[in-house]
This record gives sequence, C-alpha cells and structure tokens, in this order.
Amino acid sequence: MQQRDEVFLLAFLQQAFSCLIPRILEVIKGLALQDEEQACDSMEIFDSLVECEVAILHPHVRTIVEYCLRVSEALLVERARFTLTSGSGGRPAG
Repeated sequence: MQQRDEVFLLAFLQQAFSCLIPRILEVIKGLALQDEEQACDSMEIFDSLVECEVAILHPHVRTIVEYCLRVSEALLVERARFTLTSGSGGRPAG
C-alpha cells in the first residue's frame, strides 16, 4: 500500500511541476533583466528539485539547459561588446 501511495504522490508532483517549471523559467528570465544575482540564486530551485526527485525535472532538462545556454551566450556577447567598446580590443594594457 505504501509503495502505491509513493508512486501516486510522485506522479502528482511530476504533473504539478510540469506546469510550474516553464513558468518558473519565465519568472527567472524576467528577474534576470532586473537583478542578475537574484535570478542566479533563483536557479537553485532546480538544484533542490534534483536532490528531491530527478524524475520531476527529467521532462524539462532540455528547456532548462537551452535557457542556460542562451543566458551564457548573451553574457559572452555582452562582455565581448564591452571589451571592444572600452578600447582595449581584448588586449592586456601595458
């Protein structure tokens, strides 16, 4: 009986988080525009979910990884643009 209850609870959590995870990512995207540090801290929710139950995140791994890659790409472009406009051209001073 207990195993069946655990399976039911896991299925319920997977369904609930399936709806929430895309929304969580949207909130983090919006937050990143206002406060990058807080957005990074907010990503820790996925660490917590992985520690609890990997199966909850499994259907969303691709979406989460793609989001992280887009953020990384944007940061690299921003840093390159800053380097080019600062006049150093990426060369060390001196």
